[in-house]
Formats: sequence, C-alpha cells, structure tokens
Amino acid sequence: MARQVLNYHDVQLYDSDVALFASRQWLNDNALNFYFQYLYQTLCLRGDGSNSDVLPMDPAVVSCMLHQCEDDDEYADLARGLDLQNKQLCLIPVSDNAALDGQSSHWSLLVFRSGRFEHFDSSGGLNSRAAQRIASTFEVLLRAVGRHDGDQAGEKVEDVADAPQQQNGYDCGMYVLVLAEYFCRRHANESVPPSLQAYATPERVTQLRLQMPALVQKLQQAVAQTADVAKVAEVAGQGKTFRWCQRQAQRLNCLVTCGYVEEDSGLLYNSMMVVGPDGALECNPRKTFLYETDKSWATAGDGFLTWHCPWLNKTISFGICMDINPDDFKAPFSAYEFGSHVVTHASDLVLFACAWNDFEPHDVTPYRTLSYWGQRLSPVIDALANDAYGKPNCHFLCANRIGSENGTFFVGASCAMSLKEPAVLAHVGRRTEELLRVEIPDEATASDA
Repeated sequence: MARQVLNYHDVQLYDSDVALFASRQWLNDNALNFYFQYLYQTLCLRGDGSNSDVLPMDPAVVSCMLHQCEDDDEYADLARGLDLQNKQLCLIPVSDNAALDGQSSHWSLLVFRSGRFEHFDSSGGLNSRAAQRIASTFEVLLRAVGRHDGDQAGEKVEDVADAPQQQNGYDCGMYVLVLAEYFCRRHANESVPPSLQAYATPERVTQLRLQMPALVQKLQQAVAQTADVAKVAEVAGQGKTFRWCQRQAQRLNCLVTCGYVEEDSGLLYNSMMVVGPDGALECNPRKTFLYETDKSWATAGDGFLTWHCPWLNKTISFGICMDINPDDFKAPFSAYEFGSHVVTHASDLVLFACAWNDFEPHDVTPYRTLSYWGQRLSPVIDALANDAYGKPNCHFLCANRIGSENGTFFVGASCAMSLKEPAVLAHVGRRTEELLRVEIPDEATASDA
C-alpha cells in the first residue's frame, strides 16, 4: 500500500509518486500537480499572500473540465473556483487520455496568455489533437466568467515548432515541469535565459528529476517545523505571553511590546503584541517581509503598521526584523520600503523587534549592524536633515535577540538611535544579556515652548 509522505497545500504526495522522480518513469497526475503547486507557492503568489494571476492547472481539474462538466452552471462554478477571471498566464497539462479514467502515454504543455494558445510538445506534436480539444473546452470556461479574450483561439492553437524535445521515452512529464518553471520564473521577472531552448535542456530536465526527492524531504522538514511553531502560537490578546506582558504593563505603568507567533483563522503570523498600561492590546503588527526561515510557516502581514499613542501623543511605527530590509532581498536597495513608510507617517518613534542573525567573528563590534540599520532608515535621516520631516526628530528603538538556537547565533546590539544627527544614544553588546535604559527628551514639547 502506498504511504503518504507529504501533504503540500492539499496535494497528497505518496512514496510511489516520489519513486517516479527517482527512477526513469513516466510521471502521473499527482507527481505533476505537486510540482505545479510548488511553483505556484514559491514563484507565483504575491508577497502579501494574495492570489496570483498565474494558473498552473491540476491535471485532475483538466480531466474534470473535459469529462464531468455538463452544463453552463457547472462550467461557471469551475471557472470561478479557479479564479479564472483574474488569470493572465494559464499552464495547462495535456495528456493523450481521451476518456475519464482512461490510459495515458504522453504529456505536453498548453499555455494560454495574451488571448492565444501555444502548445509545447516534447515529442514532435504527438498531443496536437488533444491540445486542440482542451483549448476549445478551456474557451468555454473563459466565457463562463465573462472573458472573451480566448474566443476562437482554440481553433488556431499554435504548435510551437522549436519546442524543446525529449531524448527518451519517459521524460515528457519532466519537460512539462521544466517548461512550467520557465514560464513562472519569467512571469515573476526572475533572471532566466532569453530562450526557452536554452533553459529547458536535457541537462536541466535530468537535474530537476534528481532534485525532486531532496525537495520533498526539505518540504517534509518545513511541515514538521510548522507543526513545532504552531505549538507555541497564541491568539492575539490571549495566551500566556499576552498575560505576562499585561502584568508587566500594569505593574510598571508603561507600554510593553513582545514578539510572538500569532494564530488567526488557521494561519500563523510572525507578530508583535503592543500592550498598554491598562493591560489592553493596543495594536498587533505583523511581519510584512518574510525571511527564509519564516516562509515555511508564516503568512505575511498586509503592510507596515503605524499607531498614534494617545497618552504619549506620539506616532509610532513598528517593524519586525526583515521588514527593514529590501523586500525578499530582491527589491532595489534604494526602495527603502520601511524607511519610506516611517517618513510618510512622520513617526516620532520606531519600535523595532528582531532576531538578527550573526555572521561575524566573536570579537567584532556591533557597529556594522548599527550602521546598517541607520542606513536602511536613510529616508528619515534625509528628511530630518532637510527640514522636510514635519517633526523635530525620530528615535529608533531596537530590541534584538542574543544567544544561539539550533546552531544560529543572534547579533544582539539592542540600541536607541536619534535619527536627527544621526547618533547612537546607547547600545548593548553582541553576546551579553543586558537591560538598556535610555531617556529620550520630548523634543516636540521643547520646540513648542
């Protein structure tokens, strides 16, 4: 009996599916759909987790479209379920199976974009008739959600003459995956060779096949990590972390912030609770830019958060670790997304919580890290220098983790900075656990006087 080895975004992957990759065998529907889903999750989803305009179609859904939709309502239900009205790039696997639960012997890829169908067949057009049939039925789905950019396109499917060709009798499915990977990467504006032929080579096909078992193992570990993280998750305003913060805020009559794993409607977030002196949860910023180790379990927040604290009469922007960096380390360094957000809101304070990884030798001072944080806040520093900020100053307060966990060291260097000069008012070391107490003058009150 086949044993399930992975549940990846509702794709149930079995050891028998993985074995197809590990040996010279023809891929089944499930193996194909697994990698389609992986491409969707890693290349197609937008940074905020919202739906993509790319549709890598499950082979089982293609079969349903061909053999099980009987009237306009069923086509419309299927099209809406696929969010087809918002898809600009559709990747449709084609098999030579002419009947429900029939036998197949060849895969190819049908691509719908810009109102036209292109058929990429790694075996010299063997699936041309099947691709024509699928394209004509796909038009029905498009019309079911009011789209007419595919009208009559199914009648003139282009069999791409120079589609990369397989060198054996079993790699057709692998060519579909490599082709889909190429189109997803291009759509995501990733760097790829200018021609499909230069990308979908026999070497790349073999490489991907050999990488699949390791990819499955990596995803298994990520699933296990998510399960571990979920054990410590709390609902905002509930749980033992919140109760601890609540006690300290009331005891000290102050604002307390603390990073935690938040659970909301089945999703996990890397969040920061902000608890006021009366013990109430004032706001709950969520990490917007996810670091690599977040991506296996966390959902990105929907944007940076700024809040006006009424009893301090101060505007506070909140950031969590990766938020201060360029988005996914792919955005231009000069975009300064978080720093620009602070300027837009003319914040008096920036509260920054992080667990910044430490890659430096033990005896190196923390100034390189402090300098980097200051550099990432350049828009604030520049606006203050040019009297264009709207406030006399902005202070950056950072609480950063120290120590190590599972072989990862953290840089420490918690600090307070005045961004007007700019200047580091105080900081702690990289390896020492310390309490940092800093008095910040109320420059707005002083300037009013």
